Amino acid sequence: MMHASRYAPPVTSPVSRSPASRLAGDDLRFPIALMLGWFAAQVALRVLVSDSLELDEAEQTLAARTLALGYGAQPPLYTWLQHAFFRVLGVSVFALALAKNLMLFAAWTLTLLAARRLMPPRAAWLGTLSMLWLVSLSWDAQRDLTHTALATTTAAAVVYAFVRVAQRPGVAEYAALGLALGLSVLAKYNNVAFAALLAGTALVVPELRRRVVDARLAWTILVAALVVAPHALWLLGHWHLASAGTMSKMGVDPDHAFASGWLVGGGSALLALVGFVTPFWIAVLAFFGRRAWSAPADPAPRRVVRAYLLLFVALLVVLVVAGGVTHFKARWFVPGLFVLPAMFFAVRPTLAEGRRAGAYRCATLAFGALIFVLLAAKAPVQGRFATPGDLNEPTGALAAALRADGFARGVIVSEERRLAARLRVQFPDSTIVLAGEAMPEAARDEPRVVVASDDRLPELLQSLGLADREAEARRIELPYRYGADRPLRARYAWVLLAPSRRAPGASR
Repeated sequence: MMHASRYAPPVTSPVSRSPASRLAGDDLRFPIALMLGWFAAQVALRVLVSDSLELDEAEQTLAARTLALGYGAQPPLYTWLQHAFFRVLGVSVFALALAKNLMLFAAWTLTLLAARRLMPPRAAWLGTLSMLWLVSLSWDAQRDLTHTALATTTAAAVVYAFVRVAQRPGVAEYAALGLALGLSVLAKYNNVAFAALLAGTALVVPELRRRVVDARLAWTILVAALVVAPHALWLLGHWHLASAGTMSKMGVDPDHAFASGWLVGGGSALLALVGFVTPFWIAVLAFFGRRAWSAPADPAPRRVVRAYLLLFVALLVVLVVAGGVTHFKARWFVPGLFVLPAMFFAVRPTLAEGRRAGAYRCATLAFGALIFVLLAAKAPVQGRFATPGDLNEPTGALAAALRADGFARGVIVSEERRLAARLRVQFPDSTIVLAGEAMPEAARDEPRVVVASDDRLPELLQSLGLADREAEARRIELPYRYGADRPLRARYAWVLLAPSRRAPGASR
């Protein structure tokens, strides 16, 4: 993506209307429609599979109760968007699934549009479609991840805006790049590293440096700073709250011996990186063989890709050696390496032509279908043959039991975040109060129910000053959603309370 001619907007040629031509990507409207259908099917699947919630879904359901400048270890943009979806569509699994899949659809579409400006249409489509081989994106993001989905979307927006700046550098393009960068930081903090990689690449590649580094870059910095500023001010006052969880996940230990820490961190980074790229490279080698590295390479994008990947490796080294990071997960690489397949086909665009490309394309689509089938089978298989997961929790049956006992709406008090979130979906007009939270003034005169897993109710009641009400508790055993014929049961207990001005969980 280096030559001046490459930065010119693509010239559209007459497009064949044959199905094979459309599938190959000659008309990008077909790939976009195909991606839209894929993500619409994912929304329908998620709604049909279960009315319960996975971990990240539950966290967002609780966090999106209110709007705030910050929510803890993750930046706030996803929660703001989820709050908006809940306001429009109601608190539901559908609103959760639609929000995430619209983000993912935007990520794939922006990647395709950016790639199309840098390579022929078939190579652009194959590079975008190949993101299915990045299991951390195609599987994990659908299975549960939320912030990673939005981080990928905003990173794709940054790539698209960056390409636009490199093609037609104007004030509007630089400002749009700043907007995308600011939103990407509000989506996930590790997008700061992605922005640094992109900036470093622009600085070390002469052709890019001449086109991107300009006085108008001040507009990028200004817009990005304005977008991030409100949350940044919050972050200054809540640094420990925002960083403690991240430092723990990354295994940062200042007291760790240097040599052993480097060895552990380097090994973890290598394993995570290999796990991230392996499915893609196996597929490429299986269908293209030696041509994967011997096909004619375009020198312009090759320089950019080489610089970017070397800087990526250098960043990992810095994180391990200077940052003391000892643990990496493959999915953490998604915002920085989701463009890897597009990079590959930008360097070797001729691979997107011919029979092998057609076979590879069909295999990639088949792999996507396999992912869909596995996602559909995950909860039923777990329910029948393994430890029931979150999607097997009988949330709907529990809600029916609460209604039968007289609770229709009001205040739901619980100390279990996932249980509270699931009940918020079942009782969207009710107020959720976690143990220790202040009771909203408007909810003090409403009926209340204290809910917990069976063995945790006594402790919860005691913490609320209601230990004497344990004798009134109702208890129930429910079969898991897909495990009715198994002896395993989910056990819940609750206590119904009349309205009171001094409610459990309220500050005194």
